Amino acid sequence: MNTEPKLEGRPRGSRFRGVRDDFLLGSEKEVEVDWFIFGVGFSLLLLVILPIIFFPDASRSAINQVFEFLTETLGIVYIIAANAVLVLLLWIAMSRRGKVVLGSVDKPAYSGFSWAAMLFCAGIGASLIYWGAAEWVFYYVAPPFGVEPKSSE
Repeated sequence: MNTEPKLEGRPRGSRFRGVRDDFLLGSEKEVEVDWFIFGVGFSLLLLVILPIIFFPDASRSAINQVFEFLTETLGIVYIIAANAVLVLLLWIAMSRRGKVVLGSVDKPAYSGFSWAAMLFCAGIGASLIYWGAAEWVFYYVAPPFGVEPKSSE
């Protein structure tokens, strides 16, 4: 006898809205791949990675030129665009369109506190992944306490 509660609007046995258990637990069903999207994405990835691998000096120079152009020439455009998007989103949120509910009108799956906790944990996780790869370089190039950079100390 099935003791799972019947959840309206969800497939029987599903723990997540709109997701089947066989998707979560693995299935013998063949997964369909959009080969065009995969091929385009993979090709673009190769077009970026292969020149960097085979021509590192020229790639470094090209990347530095692009970086300088973006930061020195388009820096103010980027800041203006970011502020314009922020103002637009605030305007939409405060207008009558800000009351539009996206998704189901049922009780939310998570409380506001749970969402804030998940966002906090995602931020901490992202910073751990970033600093796990970069922090040692930071201390190797510019160590604290007057230690000689790039030394064996």
